[in-house]
Amino acid sequence: MIGGLCKKGSLSEADMLFKKMGEEDGTAPNASTMKMVIDMLSDGRLNKSFLDMLS
Repeated sequence: MIGGLCKKGSLSEADMLFKKMGEEDGTAPNASTMKMVIDMLSDGRLNKSFLDMLS
């Protein structure tokens, strides 16, 4: 779901979902989510500011 939001350009929504998963549900990002973020950063589809929003 986070990957789809990022690919669609809805970074704000992806950020909110990511934070909600961690804070409310106690869910940590899995390998698939982290790989998606790394791939998108390396392809230039995300920038460092997105990662800064997640921390």
